[in-house]
Formats: sequence, structure tokens, C-alpha cells
Amino acid sequence: PQAEMLRLLRTQIIAQHVGAGRRAFAVCGATDGSGATFIAANLATALSQVGIKTLLVDANLRNPRIDAIFGIDPNGPGLSTYLSLEVNRPERVVHPNVLPNLSIVPAGPPVGRPQELLSGARFRSGVDILLRQHDVAIFDTPASNENSDALTVAGVLGYALVVARRNHAFVKDVQTLSAQLGASRATVIGSVLNDYA
Repeated sequence: PQAEMLRLLRTQIIAQHVGAGRRAFAVCGATDGSGATFIAANLATALSQVGIKTLLVDANLRNPRIDAIFGIDPNGPGLSTYLSLEVNRPERVVHPNVLPNLSIVPAGPPVGRPQELLSGARFRSGVDILLRQHDVAIFDTPASNENSDALTVAGVLGYALVVARRNHAFVKDVQTLSAQLGASRATVIGSVLNDYA
């Protein structure tokens, strides 16, 4: 059932998002533990398995998890390295072909001011450069009830997928997140009621 759910989600993303020429979206959870990282990682993997050149970006600079899922050194270069001006090009923090057709930008070492870094022009320009090299990019983000990072990232990308965990999130939390995304100029492309992770 888990694999079938992800295949169905992949089909819908391809048909309604990638097929429409849209290139990126943020995966946003209303509360911690919603399974947004689980959905982001598995959806990116599922898209890569059908030949779509996929980039998975860990934009959760506060509590990153993508590195652990894919066995990447958490202290190695990542998004925070690029945003902190330690490397001059975003391509230098991409781990290419972690799986066939799947490249990853991990969060990188901890930084003291993630909100300011994600709000800056450097993040926006880095996204533009990376999107030219991939068919689709998926950005994992921290829970929106803890900080506004997810709203910032989704606002830059213009699109978001909302994830809520069954028997974990309140409907009001999801409604609030959807309204906040709209106010951030991000279109909600869909929602997932997660029963896993």
C-alpha cells in the first residue's frame, strides 16, 4: 500500500505539475512529525525511477534529515555552505546521481540564521541555476508551526505540496498552513494524508 500510494502521487505530480511545465515545489508539513521528509525523499526517488532528472534539496536548515536517509555526510557541503558564501556556485554542493536520475543538495553544516539566508537573493538565484539542470526539484522544509522557513521557500518556488499525518495533525493546522502559503504567493498543488513515517 505504501509503494502504491507513492506511485499514485508520482503520477499526479507528473500529470498536473511537471507536465504543465512547472519545475519545483516545496513539501510542507503543518506540524513536526507530519512525514514531510518521508514524502519528499520517497517522491523524489519515485520520480527518478521513471527517468525524470530529479533534484532533492534539504531546505530544513534547522533539523535536516535527508543526509541520514541517503547516507550523506551531515558535515559536508550543502545548501547552508552555498548560502553562507563558502562556495560561489550552487552546483558545487550538489551530490549527483545518488541514485540514477536523482541528485541531492543536503542541508549542510548548521548555521545561525537560516531564515535570513533563505530569504536572501542568493537563495533565489541559486534555485534558478539549479532548475536549469533538472526536470523537477523537490524542497524539503521544516514544520510551519515552528518557524516561517517553509513559507519562505514555498514563496520563492511558487508551489507547495501540503503533508499531514493521520491522527497527528488537526484540520485547523492544515487550513492555517494553506492560508499562509497563499499569503506567501505559493500555490498548493495538492495534499497528502500520510499514514506512514
